Amino acid sequence: MKFEYLKDIPQLEGLYSRLSNANVDSEPPYMRCIKYGRDLEKLVRYTYSKKFQNEKAESSELVKLLKNKEFRGLLGTSELYSKSYFIYLAGSNASFDHEIDAETADLAFENLKEVTYVIFSKLNEFSDVEKEQFRYFAPATTISEAKTREIYIDVDLKNAGYKLNKHKDNLGHGRPVASEVCVEIEVHNLPNQSVGYIDYVIYDRIQMPIAVIEAKRTSISEEAGAQQARDYADALQKELNLNYRPIIYYTNGYKIKIQDRLGYPAREVLNFASIEDLERLIKRQKPGNIDAKKPIVDKEADANVINRSKLIEAVKEMIDSMNTGGKLRRKGLLVLPCGVGKTRTAVALSKILLKNDWVENILFLADRNNLVDNARKPFAKYIDGVVSDISAENPNRDLKARVCVCTYNSMLNMLDKPKKEFSVGHFDLIFIDEAHRSLFNVYRAIFDYFDSFLIGLTATPSKALDRSTYEILDLDIDKPTFEVKFEEAVNLGYLVSYKAFDKSSKIIESGVKYNDLTEKEKEEAEELGVGEGGEIDAMRFKRTINSSGDLLNANTIDRMFSDLFTNGLRVENGNKIGKTLIFARDHKHAEEIVKRFKIHYANLGDDFCQIIDNQVNKNKTRQDNFAKKDSNPQIVVSVDMMDTGVDIPEIVNLVFFKNVLSKIKFDQMWGRGTRTCENLYVISPSKDYFEGRSKDDTRKEYKDKQGFFVFDYCKNFEFFDLHPEGIDPTNTINLNQKIYSVSLDILSALEDIKYQEKNDFKQYYDNLKSILANKIAVLDKDKIEVKKKLEYVDIYKKEDSLTTLTPKKKQDIRIHLLRLIDQDSIGGVESKSLEYYVSIIQLSLLDSNVDSMKYQNKLMRIAQILLTKASIPEIFAKKDTLKELADEKYYDSLDFFELENVKKKVAPLMKYLSGDDVFITITNFNDSIETNERETKYNFDDFRSYREKFIIYLHKHFGELKSVKKILNLEQLNEEDLNELQGVLDELKKPDDESLFSNNEELIVFIRQIIGLDRELIDKKCASFINENDFSKEQRQLINMLIDFAIRNGNITNDDLVNTEPFCDQDISLVFENKLDPLFGILALFNNPLQVAA
Repeated sequence: MKFEYLKDIPQLEGLYSRLSNANVDSEPPYMRCIKYGRDLEKLVRYTYSKKFQNEKAESSELVKLLKNKEFRGLLGTSELYSKSYFIYLAGSNASFDHEIDAETADLAFENLKEVTYVIFSKLNEFSDVEKEQFRYFAPATTISEAKTREIYIDVDLKNAGYKLNKHKDNLGHGRPVASEVCVEIEVHNLPNQSVGYIDYVIYDRIQMPIAVIEAKRTSISEEAGAQQARDYADALQKELNLNYRPIIYYTNGYKIKIQDRLGYPAREVLNFASIEDLERLIKRQKPGNIDAKKPIVDKEADANVINRSKLIEAVKEMIDSMNTGGKLRRKGLLVLPCGVGKTRTAVALSKILLKNDWVENILFLADRNNLVDNARKPFAKYIDGVVSDISAENPNRDLKARVCVCTYNSMLNMLDKPKKEFSVGHFDLIFIDEAHRSLFNVYRAIFDYFDSFLIGLTATPSKALDRSTYEILDLDIDKPTFEVKFEEAVNLGYLVSYKAFDKSSKIIESGVKYNDLTEKEKEEAEELGVGEGGEIDAMRFKRTINSSGDLLNANTIDRMFSDLFTNGLRVENGNKIGKTLIFARDHKHAEEIVKRFKIHYANLGDDFCQIIDNQVNKNKTRQDNFAKKDSNPQIVVSVDMMDTGVDIPEIVNLVFFKNVLSKIKFDQMWGRGTRTCENLYVISPSKDYFEGRSKDDTRKEYKDKQGFFVFDYCKNFEFFDLHPEGIDPTNTINLNQKIYSVSLDILSALEDIKYQEKNDFKQYYDNLKSILANKIAVLDKDKIEVKKKLEYVDIYKKEDSLTTLTPKKKQDIRIHLLRLIDQDSIGGVESKSLEYYVSIIQLSLLDSNVDSMKYQNKLMRIAQILLTKASIPEIFAKKDTLKELADEKYYDSLDFFELENVKKKVAPLMKYLSGDDVFITITNFNDSIETNERETKYNFDDFRSYREKFIIYLHKHFGELKSVKKILNLEQLNEEDLNELQGVLDELKKPDDESLFSNNEELIVFIRQIIGLDRELIDKKCASFINENDFSKEQRQLINMLIDFAIRNGNITNDDLVNTEPFCDQDISLVFENKLDPLFGILALFNNPLQVAA
């Protein structure tokens, strides 16, 4: 047989069956094409697993695997690639259009045979004899251009919302129905011929041609039609005397490319734009016959939206990269720290693009609902037109809004539907909030679908971003469009810095040793089964705040609060702890933290310390109150909900009582404290202390927030010192999926002969195997993530595939399928928890390597708690079973099938337990906390380096000197001010000391150098200056260099511009086109205050 080499490959069982079957035409053509497409995907993925094991094929779509250079090299010829692509496209189109003819299905089948042979001839390295035996070539039939139009291009046009008029009756220009597509439209005066026929012409809503489409058959590259399409479009423009240039498309059915006539290179798109999309593109054309876009002329940012120079510069930089005459980029990336104003920058950029008619419809995507709401507000405040949250959860969403905001997941769900909510060109501009690798991995389909400007926003520093982020946004590695670093934002006064403290709990680090305990504590230890000479492993405590431990020590929480109230930053003359955010692991952990607070600080009131997580009903109210300066809660214990998207400037204390593995998330979490806050009246060390310029941690009252404290009880900072990029934690699996995973191990253990010979175990085995296979078989293949794993679905949906569960099979299921199973059915958490615990105990009876002691203790504790609720009739009816489970002797002789009955009897009772508090034992062993102050990570002031007597005095007392304040504010001094400074100098001067300064200018410049000019003040002075003038990028760079030079050196003069690097190496007159007045204005800002006022 021709395909015998496929026979023993489980992944290709369906392919072997179909290729060996002579009765291929027994099914409808569309169904055959769908199956051939699936067979091709299995074949390609199998090939990657054998030939390109480093290509990460598992997470890639089939179309990308086909286009891969190495795979095309394996095929050997472009003809074979075209045949492969034909099979793929035939299957894709057949899945939503059943009007596929037998000719297409037959051709796909023949192509599949040949592609299969060619691939295996290279994978298996066939001998000459085998090549002769297995060789197969598809008939030399290629799909015609007419057939290409019928099964591919026509379908795409219909999906884009167009009606096709295929009557070739010389309709004449202007007569077609509005928004119609006509074929074979006659046009004259072509470069090399007098008359031609355009394959397709799209007519706009006033019946004028707006776009042309040149079609080529599938076996020819779409590029073969590029020049022809342009000739047709230009001829059509001349013939009808159009005052615009028709949009150009050319396609071979597989690929569609657009030339939008705006000056951008041709680009591949997923489908044709809608008529509304095309009309907007035409409107943006620059008049004339040259492909160009109307330039952005009005570049001034709305000062009501952003008034910080760096944000204005970010907007200008992005516009320069996009603008006509610039780089004409369609993608970009802004790196801005948390709290600097990413969303406002997006709003300001949007306003400029809107008023210049560069965009009309805008989409802002974020990963959480609260971030979506945070984005909606400034857009709604500053953008004219409707702004709508179109997330699925919003019943009032408006899909026609000018600005749409939503979660990535909501948008992906909209695009997963057969009928799309939006055309490919509906959005002109898309903002991607927190653009990073994991987001692109999950939601890449969104960005592949839309043809728009794409701008990423992130707080993750450029060096920490994965290279794929830059590649997707068409940027060089480590070179975002614009970046503001955290230390730069702090220097400019946009943010405040922090001081971190490592906090070590003796119990969490070292556990509990019985012999070190008090008599009362020994009794508590004995209840946990620990006696003389024994100890309680620290991991049991550590896991409770990390993952899934069973012990939580109350005194550790007490010590944390004691330390917080002693060392945390305080307000109201030191009488109240400042706003504090505590990050807890889970709801149980958070509950115990709040409970301990109320025991020891009851006098502060019930609402002083509160939980905010997804199990609390009035989260919004609590968040709003927490954000108010004089309102409780003053302390919030948060589980996930306050990690990102929270803007509360009053926060001055952060407590990490949980482990964080993701660097992106960790930066977001400590970023909750970076907001500046005026009029806080905080008892705090100075700003110099937080920024590492001073070791003096003396506290006094400051009107404005100086910085914030981070108390880290879980070694997070230490972890990221060792792992700067962090570790992306594996997506957690739900309880159903955990049960499924344990069931796989049970099924595997039951394969042993000692169980297969027993009828009860054999019956259980057969039933379990059927259940596990069925859970895979019922997966929804319309879901994108399931489609990506169809190879594994098709293998393991059959019961026979679960016979003899090898480690490889279990690995396949856990890696590729486990997270797809029972995704949406996780109700009844308590009963599922019991089923999970009992399943592990059952597994331990089959596999001696499994330790189930922890779960036996949990089961016993559950029974004991339920017996305290025996007044409930349903519990009373199961009292005998519960009494057995509550007795530790029961666990000395466990029975597999008795435990199966426990699941059935006890699971329904779990609803009577109060939350999940039963599963963690609260201990109260005496603990102690050790503190280690961490060195400041950032170098905020590398330009301040002198340390002399005068410098030290100035650093300590400059806030008390009126003259110094005026110098730093760039104000002129008078004689009184000079006398004040001379008095300081005379006091410090020794008899043999020489004078430090020969004139007043030297003194003033020296003080500027030593103390450092007020960056925030200069930033404000320069912001309006930069905004009012339409400086080029090169000019802005020079101005920034000039300002930095003046701040670093205390001044800048005309001589510096001529004789000092880096200015002497530049032709400044040329940069400013001989218009130097703005430059002299900057010089005057620094030089005028050097003159002493009369």
